[in-house]
Amino acid sequence: MLTNIVKNTFTNLNKNGLKATPLEYKKAFCEEAKKMGQVHYGYDDIHTLDEVLSSKNANKLKELNITSMGELLTHIEKSFENFMSNEDLCGLINIVRDTLSPSLGNSINDEIDLFNKNMENNPQQLFDSKIQTKIHELFEVRCTMDKKLMSSKTKQLTKMLASVAQEFTNTMKVTNQSNTQVLKIRKNIEKIDTNSIDDKDIENIKEQMISVTKVFEEETHKFSSSLEKNSTTINNMTKRIEQLEKNLKDAKQDSITDFMTGLMTRRGFDEYILKIEKNFINKNEEYCAVFFDIDHFKKVNDTYGHDAGDSVLTTFAKLLKIETNKMGEVFRFGGEEFVSIFPKKDLEESLSIAEKIRKRVESSSFIHDDLKLKITFSAGIAQRSMHENTDSLINTADSLLYKAKQNGRNQVVV
Repeated sequence: MLTNIVKNTFTNLNKNGLKATPLEYKKAFCEEAKKMGQVHYGYDDIHTLDEVLSSKNANKLKELNITSMGELLTHIEKSFENFMSNEDLCGLINIVRDTLSPSLGNSINDEIDLFNKNMENNPQQLFDSKIQTKIHELFEVRCTMDKKLMSSKTKQLTKMLASVAQEFTNTMKVTNQSNTQVLKIRKNIEKIDTNSIDDKDIENIKEQMISVTKVFEEETHKFSSSLEKNSTTINNMTKRIEQLEKNLKDAKQDSITDFMTGLMTRRGFDEYILKIEKNFINKNEEYCAVFFDIDHFKKVNDTYGHDAGDSVLTTFAKLLKIETNKMGEVFRFGGEEFVSIFPKKDLEESLSIAEKIRKRVESSSFIHDDLKLKITFSAGIAQRSMHENTDSLINTADSLLYKAKQNGRNQVVV
């Protein structure tokens, strides 16, 4: 029987012009075996997997109503296609972004922002081993920098507390010295024999008592002066400690508030946009997103140093906050990029506000030490009702910002 199956298999392969590859031979062999009643050689028989599959997976095949190997392969192919969509990847990328930034050490934030932006533009990079290595490297650098900064702040606080403790110790020493002198005088008085006391002894007691009062007077004056001096020192140190504690508290909340500019960060923006979007959906309240980016900011850092760059960022953030006032909220999106949301404003109104800010910045000088720096920015504006969702709104505003950059900078594009 087996010989006939093999013979007919080769005959059919030659007849159909097929080569006797392992796959073609197996398929033809199984078909010939079926014809001759040997069903246990079935090529497409799903039940042949029962011997190798676990009971759980075998039941899974029954639940999916898969009855052939062809159906199984089709299901596997579809499963791979739907294994990880771009939407799922974007969710993972958001987790990576929140894990990496913002760092308390601002010098790495620009690199993190650029990396996150590249990841958002091409989510499939997440599967690249080099990108995964880069994520680990950035995370390690961010953690190391944050630990150093927190350690530095803690050391400053410890040093200040030690200084306060020393001032209290000095004050206590003055008091102890006074007590020692008074005790010495008291012992001298106790030695006087009152049974044989005479005028000379009385005079001696008088002098001893006068000495006591003088000691008290002098030491009280010293003690008061010391307290006054130490009180001023302690008050100054207390204020510095309170400021340092505030800075440390701000650092812990840095995921919502940017440590340098005082503006809300990308995470704060994400929370705010949800609230604004709810009003848009439920109440049809229009709003616009405006992306700002300082022109040639890298040149400022390279030419004048990062301290000058930090001054420009801080001043620019304050100016944006003042100019938007109650018309909208301002966020630091990353690096030199900022975002404003203008609730209840359409494209024309938002453009008017952005242009006013642009002219104000263009005509202003940014002061750092003895430097007067001239700064401009580029901006892009998008209106919510013209887009399907907030992601589309943000991407459009960001694209228009870069269009403004390409068109020559120092302009607002809608």
